[in-house]
Amino acid sequence: MTTEAQHPFTRQGREFPAAPGAGEWTKLMARARAHSRLVARLRIALPVLAVAVAGLYFVSPKIQMTFGDLNASVAGVVIEKGRLRMVNPKLEGVNDEQGAYVVTADYAEQVVANPDIIYLTEIRAEMNNNQKGWSRLSAPKGVFETKTEKLELAGDIRTVQSGGMTARLSRASIDMKKQLIVSNEPVDVDFLNGTVRSDAMTIHTGEKRVIFRNNVRVHIRKRPEKKAVANQ
Repeated sequence: MTTEAQHPFTRQGREFPAAPGAGEWTKLMARARAHSRLVARLRIALPVLAVAVAGLYFVSPKIQMTFGDLNASVAGVVIEKGRLRMVNPKLEGVNDEQGAYVVTADYAEQVVANPDIIYLTEIRAEMNNNQKGWSRLSAPKGVFETKTEKLELAGDIRTVQSGGMTARLSRASIDMKKQLIVSNEPVDVDFLNGTVRSDAMTIHTGEKRVIFRNNVRVHIRKRPEKKAVANQ
């Protein structure tokens, strides 16, 4: 039997710690719960942080990237609901006639599983040819395919041509390489001297040529007649 004098703790001048009181137990339990909450948050936060870091690495520290023959830049990157959201993206390429084109948007989204497709919101696009002609478009939303360099637009689409033509469309397919704008939905077009309505249209921006198809209606505005100058 070990006596109190022979107990190793008492021999070294130490005593067993006293059992915590009710107040101490409350503090200990609160600390344990806080620690458990922190661990649970880290289990969620660390994978998300890893994805975010991977995303930032993908677009490089300069926030610039390339998609095939395209140059691209973004003002910032946000990871949201499993998608990579790019703020103020800008895509630049060259068409078959060595003219430049630019596509910008308020933001773009890209799914990691299909990086060749970019979903754009509030789009502005411009195509230029080597004859100093240009075509500008705007649309609320669209999809750009980086491999084919084709842009699909939907919504309230507006286009302006360097020759003075303006058009309103609801859907359009744009081949940036071939400088083609194709719509198989009704279009309203205004020229300097009239208007054209049709159910389909193709604009060859490089050739400054427009083809209207299906149910074409043309209205020509008469030029005001010059008043004859009275003989003095």
